[in-house]
Amino acid sequence: MLTHWVLIVFLYSSADVIASTKTMAFPVDYGAVFPSKEACESWASENVVIVERVESFLCLPRPAYRNPR
Repeated sequence: MLTHWVLIVFLYSSADVIASTKTMAFPVDYGAVFPSKEACESWASENVVIVERVESFLCLPRPAYRNPR
């Protein structure tokens, strides 16, 4: 089975949002897919953590499937 890595970003919430994991922070699937954990973490370190609302990020493995053409 192939694996790709997805980026989950934890954003600070506003006062009217109920947080699900930490006080005042909630996870969002960034929609980015990477071939390795290192590629995911490197890209996120350079591009995501500079955004003011970002509390942290996490790269998680997910199964990837090839299109049998």
